[in-house]
Amino acid sequence: MPDRHRSIRRLLQWLLLVVLLPLSLLLLYTGYRGYQRALAQAEQQSLNLAQITADHVEGVVRQAQRLLTTLSQRPGIRAYQPGAACDPVFAEALSINPLFANFNLVNLKGDVVCSSIPLPVGKPVSVRGTPWFPRMLKEQRFLVSEPFVGPVSGRQVAMLATPVRDAQGRMTGSLQLPLDLLKFKLLGTDKISDNTVLAVIDQRGTMVTRSLQPEKFIGRNLLASSEIVRAVVEGQRGSRVARSSEGVERIYGFVPIESTPWFAIAGVSSDSVLGEVRLEAIQIFSIGLAVMVLVLWGALILQRQIVRPISELQRVAGQIAAGDLSVRATISGPAEIDAVATQFNLMLDALDQQVHRLAMSEAEMRGLFMGSLHGIMRVHEDGRVLLVNPSACRLFNRSAEALQGQVVQDLLADDDPAWFDRLLARQDVHLKLHVSISGESPVPCDVSAVVQSSAEGVRTVNLFLRDLRDQLKQTELLAAKDAADIASRAKTEFLARMSHELRTPLNAILGFAQLVQLMPALQSQPKVLEMNRFIQDAGEHLLALVEEVLDLSRIEAGQLNLSRESIDLSDLVRRCQTLTEQLADQHHIEVTLHADLTAAWVCGDATRMRQVFLNLISNAIKYNREGGRVELRVQAAGQDVLVTVQDTGRGMSADQLANLYQPFNRLGAEKMHDVSGTGLGLVISKQLVEAMGGSIQVVSTEGQGTTFSVRFPRV
Repeated sequence: MPDRHRSIRRLLQWLLLVVLLPLSLLLLYTGYRGYQRALAQAEQQSLNLAQITADHVEGVVRQAQRLLTTLSQRPGIRAYQPGAACDPVFAEALSINPLFANFNLVNLKGDVVCSSIPLPVGKPVSVRGTPWFPRMLKEQRFLVSEPFVGPVSGRQVAMLATPVRDAQGRMTGSLQLPLDLLKFKLLGTDKISDNTVLAVIDQRGTMVTRSLQPEKFIGRNLLASSEIVRAVVEGQRGSRVARSSEGVERIYGFVPIESTPWFAIAGVSSDSVLGEVRLEAIQIFSIGLAVMVLVLWGALILQRQIVRPISELQRVAGQIAAGDLSVRATISGPAEIDAVATQFNLMLDALDQQVHRLAMSEAEMRGLFMGSLHGIMRVHEDGRVLLVNPSACRLFNRSAEALQGQVVQDLLADDDPAWFDRLLARQDVHLKLHVSISGESPVPCDVSAVVQSSAEGVRTVNLFLRDLRDQLKQTELLAAKDAADIASRAKTEFLARMSHELRTPLNAILGFAQLVQLMPALQSQPKVLEMNRFIQDAGEHLLALVEEVLDLSRIEAGQLNLSRESIDLSDLVRRCQTLTEQLADQHHIEVTLHADLTAAWVCGDATRMRQVFLNLISNAIKYNREGGRVELRVQAAGQDVLVTVQDTGRGMSADQLANLYQPFNRLGAEKMHDVSGTGLGLVISKQLVEAMGGSIQVVSTEGQGTTFSVRFPRV
């Protein structure tokens, strides 16, 4: 009982203190209202000063507009022709008003044709690249530009421009007065104190003119660095307290300037206007703050005793209702409240564990459902589709929204129309069905089913669908591959066997032809010798063909044996050039060699590598034009050695390049009776180069020539 009475007295004491709260609020409100009135007066003063500045600038612009309009009617300007003398007014224009940096006339191309400031000799001056000139061509009316550096005067100017029209009203050029921004002084600048600043900015945030430090700010874009500039560009009219780019807090007023894309700004230092008001407000705020601190101190004690523990329980309950089960109630307060908080936390621990287990289970199931490569459908017992996963959507070629609500019997077909009823009765859990896709053939599908029943007795069926198309295609592809492998092996074995069979009689034919050639009795019979030479040439050609076919069959069968030895490519290519000299002389072809490397060592089979380069060089000679050139070059290319064979022959078309490495395809050369060949040389050369670890490329231009490039790793 004594403790309870003591507690009540304490509550009464705090209740008396709470009575002081309205008084404190009244003091605070009084100080705040006084400050707001002084601030409103200062804002209105700044706004009026900004309006005066805007009127002054607008007057200057209007005067310049009238002057330009009058001058544009002068015959010497209106009818100006290239090469003619400029109107005398250009020589006197700068004496009219010292605010202007120049006075000039621009044609429709943007070239300055007349100027008060002499133009550079022999160097035309153009304004095509300025932002304002394209607008003048488009709008064809008086305009005021943003600040920029004049191409003639070299000063920071803002262009005041008006169109010049001929007697028919067509625009023939533009007449400009560049306003010298450093000379442009705002009205009253010499009478205001350093605490006040007047300025003009354009709609992009660039400083046009300023009463303080104009040289530092004119022409700079302050949109990113100045708070008040951003406020002016966004608001266009009003007042605001902000810090300038020098860090001085001012009360600004800003208004748009009519007939221009500019805004006038007037700022008064906050300290000069609100100093005394702030001091009074601070005093009032101090008194009110002291009262508030006293009241808050009492309220905090009261809150700590009773209200705070209850509020803590309420906060925790709110977070739990929002789904946050990680919070716990703080145990601090009277014993009864502490007991409630303890039980509350025990309940939360049990609930948190259960929710965590459910969340883990749901995440696992959702991951399996969404990531399954097989289609999954949940179907109500009445046949309506309730849920599908992405794989099922791809299988049916429809979105999840389009599938939900559909009747499953319309989506999956079977010879037995009652297949779904069998699943519900659990008479069958594995079926072969066909997926019905609009406009396409049915897709064979393997379907498994799991039937579930809810607590209310409602049954659902989970269908697991596996697309059988890939399995069927894989089976077909494997069969086709096996057939192709068998055919390829048969072809390779046939070529190898036929090559060996043909080479034996060919050697006999060539041997006997050579013996006939040496018989003394036939030396006096030229006709017989000529016919014997035809037999020998044809036999040698057929033997070369057999050898190339045999090489090709060995390469394709993987039975080609290559030696590994160090080879000097510079020396090897030089020897190949020597071996083809007679062929080059027969075709009147000049063959040159440029070896940038004295020794270009690579690893490979010297015989096969010589076969490759003899084939490339002989082709470059045979398919060249009469009196052409073949250039051979051996050079380093990084870690490789590069050999190029470049000719000035007929070249190849894109279609010929596409079929270049097809066996027995001579790309139309078989129609040329003076060039022999089999169509296997390049095919064998490419495979030999790649078998020795190199690469070969070709670049050809029809009618100009061909370049083959062979690259081997350098050792």
